[in-house]
Amino acid sequence: MDWHRNYAALARLLALGTELDEIVPGVTVGGVDVGRWLERQRQHVVWEGLAQGQRERLAALGITPLPPEQKTPTLPPGAALPRSSEGVQPWEAVQGANGHREARQSLPRRGPAGRE
Repeated sequence: MDWHRNYAALARLLALGTELDEIVPGVTVGGVDVGRWLERQRQHVVWEGLAQGQRERLAALGITPLPPEQKTPTLPPGAALPRSSEGVQPWEAVQGANGHREARQSLPRRGPAGRE
């Protein structure tokens, strides 16, 4: 019942000439936040959970689902990160130009009063 009430409010706004991109969260009709409801309906997970008839009604109004969220790729344990052409390589070039190619050996330890 609540879905139909929100849908009817959305359809009414569109019939009055409101553009879809103007219906954002905070746009209300009769105390119903139609913008927030529309934003939720377009989420891929929510859209997939709607009945076929509900998706068809929204599509008839020009509403389409958002693309599924892309998950951040993860590396398997122990995999090396790719080298950045903007970070590591320029740093290595500067180090090589300054003669710092090899790892520095540790400095000799000094005893009391600066003696080795």
